[in-house]
Amino acid sequence: MEIIAKASEKEEILGDPSATAITAEPPRPREKKEPVPFTYKMDKKGLTVPGFKWKPGQGNEKLQDYAEALKKLIFEIEEKLTNPSA
Repeated sequence: MEIIAKASEKEEILGDPSATAITAEPPRPREKKEPVPFTYKMDKKGLTVPGFKWKPGQGNEKLQDYAEALKKLIFEIEEKLTNPSA
């Protein structure tokens, strides 16, 4: 009983009282990234086409650029097929 009586008279202190409060920095706003244009590479070693993903929220401009690049790619493939030495 004596221990309980002594404990009830004391104030509980959590953590180090000399430590200062840690303040979190406000989150920085995310920078809007520019869309990466569709690219491909065709040379003597072969053809490299990276993955492509389009979402409706990205607008039609990205999809139009992709279609134009695909037309150029098809042209180069047809050139390679008709003139293999090129």
